[in-house]
Amino acid sequence: MNAGHIHLILNHAPIFGVFVGVIIFGIGMFRRNNTLEKTGLITFIVTGIATLPTYFTGEGAEEVAERFKDSSHDMIHEHEELAETGLILMIALAIASLVLLIVMSRSKSSNDAKHSKQGLMKSAVLSLAATTFGLMMIIGNTGGKIRRPELRGDVAKNSTEKHVEHQDND
Repeated sequence: MNAGHIHLILNHAPIFGVFVGVIIFGIGMFRRNNTLEKTGLITFIVTGIATLPTYFTGEGAEEVAERFKDSSHDMIHEHEELAETGLILMIALAIASLVLLIVMSRSKSSNDAKHSKQGLMKSAVLSLAATTFGLMMIIGNTGGKIRRPELRGDVAKNSTEKHVEHQDND
């Protein structure tokens, strides 16, 4: 097993982790259910931690991918640049989630001012999580295009060319 394999195994965690966290946290906010909100926040924190090995195995995966004859340095570079931004957003989400989790855990009173601040913090975390999920989807798509020609549109183009060649031979 090489770095490319490990990266491919891990790369789905940030995408699905944030997706699941958004669903749980969003439902918790909608239902005003602290348990679901805290579960969503913990999901964001765990996903942030899981993103680190995903990111750091990317360099080894790049070395493997560059050995393939049809690899594109530009595609790899685009994926790498997006992944750097994604890592920053994911770390920001994990830290914001941890801060909010601590604030929620320490809050015992039903002070309206505290709940108003918490509500703003929750909305900010949900917004950051949704943005992070969107970027993670883009990162996953650019990563998939590195080795999946059907995601680049190459298969459709090649099959059309073959179909035209076949017709010309008739």
